[in-house]
Order: sequence, then C-alpha cells, then structure tokens
Amino acid sequence: MAKPRKKLYGQTLLVAWNKYCDGKAEYDFLRRSGWVFGTGKNMRHDTIGFSRELSRAMKAEEKARKLREARKNPTIHQVKASDPIVRERIAEEVSQRNISSGNPSASKKCALYLIKDLNSNDIKIGITNNLDSRFQAIKRDYNVGELKLLDSTWFSKRSDAELFEKEIHILYQVLISSKRGGQEWFSLSNIQVKYLQQLFRRKEKEEVFNARTTITKVWGMTSQEYEKERQRVFWIYFLRPFSLLFPILLIIYGGLGPRIETIMLWIFSLIFCSLIGTIFSGKIQQYKLFYRTYGEDGNALKADFPIKQYRRLNLWKEEKIFINDKKITSVEQIPEKISPYFPNKKL
Repeated sequence: MAKPRKKLYGQTLLVAWNKYCDGKAEYDFLRRSGWVFGTGKNMRHDTIGFSRELSRAMKAEEKARKLREARKNPTIHQVKASDPIVRERIAEEVSQRNISSGNPSASKKCALYLIKDLNSNDIKIGITNNLDSRFQAIKRDYNVGELKLLDSTWFSKRSDAELFEKEIHILYQVLISSKRGGQEWFSLSNIQVKYLQQLFRRKEKEEVFNARTTITKVWGMTSQEYEKERQRVFWIYFLRPFSLLFPILLIIYGGLGPRIETIMLWIFSLIFCSLIGTIFSGKIQQYKLFYRTYGEDGNALKADFPIKQYRRLNLWKEEKIFINDKKITSVEQIPEKISPYFPNKKL
C-alpha cells in the first residue's frame, strides 16, 4: 500500500488548488494534496474535511482581498469589514495618505486630539498628522452630527503620540461608547475632558503639576485591643505547627518517654512553635497606612485623573507628607480638601 501524502491546509491548499486543479482532475488533486488516499478498490475518502478546509481558506483570502482594496480606497464607506477596529485603523491610514506632500514636517509631527460629536456628546481621542484633514474625514466617514474640535496637542514623534494615546485609552477604557464601534469614542464627563485639556496646556508650557500625597496612619485599635489581637495571632500560629509535630513525634519516639533525646526534641519543638507565633504576631499593626493625593487647588484627585500621563511627560512633582495622629481611627476622618498649593509652604 502506498504511503499517504502530507495533507495541505490553509493558504498552501488554496494556492495548490488554484494552480493545479482544472475541475477535471479533482480526484487526482485530492490524492496529491493528501485528502484522499487509495490504491485500486481500497480507498479512504475525506472529501468533507477537504471541502471545509478549502472553504475556510477561500473565505480568509476574500477577507484579505477586501482589506487590501479598502486600504487603497480614499474613504471607509466601501469597507465591508464588520470589525470596527479594522475600520478605525483604515480610517486613520486614509487620513495619513491625504496629508499634503508639500509639508515635509507633517510626516514627523503628530497631534493628539479631542473631537466631540455634539449630537451624542461622545468624545473621539485619536492621533493624526493633519488635524484639518482628519476632522473632515471623521465628518465624512462616521455617522456623526455636528463636530467640535475641543483640543489638541502636538508631539515631535508619532511614536510618542501613539504611546500617549494608548495610555489615555487604557485610562478611560471602561467609558468606551457603546453606541459606536472602534476603540476611540468615549463617553467622558466634563471634568474628565477638563483633566485632559489641562494636561495638554501644561505639556505645551512645560508646566509642572505640583501634587501632595498624605500618608496617614489610621489607628483602628486601642492599645488593649492591639495586645489581645497579638496574643490571639500568637496562639494560632503556635498551635498550628505544634498540632502537626505532636503526632509525628508520638509515632517516631513512642510518646513522652524519659529519654534525654525525647526531652530535648520536645523542648526544641516548643521553642520552634513559639518562634513562629512570635513572628506572625509581630506583623500585626495597630494602624493601616492610607494614601490620598491632592491637586494644586487642594482637592483630592479622583481615580480617573491622568497621573501616569503627567509622569511620562516629566510634568509630575509630588511631595509626600506623613501624618501620625492617633486620633484618626477611620478613613472618613482624612480630609477631602486641604489648603491650596503654594511654593515653599508646608501643609
């Protein structure tokens, strides 16, 4: 019996099909491609698997062809891809091809922009080499109403703009607009837009943001409660290893015999278990550290404030202030607002 040929899959199968199969020699091709094996009357057909694999390869090739055509098209109206991320990427590539070749600096500099759809109030956060061209492309290619360019800031390198854009997308990823496809439309509040606009202005002026972080000891237990808790933890971690050692020693040495070796071993076990209990009880703290960061106006910063972006631009200066007040026994006692920031002025 002849040895079966190795089966062809995917693009390799499709290329071989287009090259060798003329419709009349279909069985011969199935045999050559490893999908049908047989000699004489004894044959084993796998035509169903072959048909599925060939169909899968043809669909993949058709999708790739449409994507190639879409990249050559001046608009994204003719893009048939259902994936919104694909449409988003193509739209940006189209915008870059529409940049005037007479401006050599356009290919180097790149802007991060905020564009608002006044009908839905969604905000588009993206990058482009040409704001005017990108604005018109969004108006033409997306189902939007009246648009407004809220703000923008320029980067000397496109790679820097892409990194910055990605970080902002991650920061507000839970606010991606459910009404639109893609990953660049967000449902931001006015204060979140204000955060980004302030960041843009400080970047252009190279103005540092002066933050203050308080590290407060929140005393959750009195001295008596603290000692009781330490004793409780000590006995827990003393008895756990001892409960394991006790049956082992009984089995090995036959109980509490008078032999000096047995006595020394029991003493060592007690010392060992006491050491374990002391270590864990010593880790119990009477307080917990709580961190809260305040802006220059003295208000506590929210979780969606772009701290990481300020740091990446080297515009973040932070002063750490340690507070040790035993009167503070809960987080609610830590203030939401402190005095505004003034240079050389302590809290």
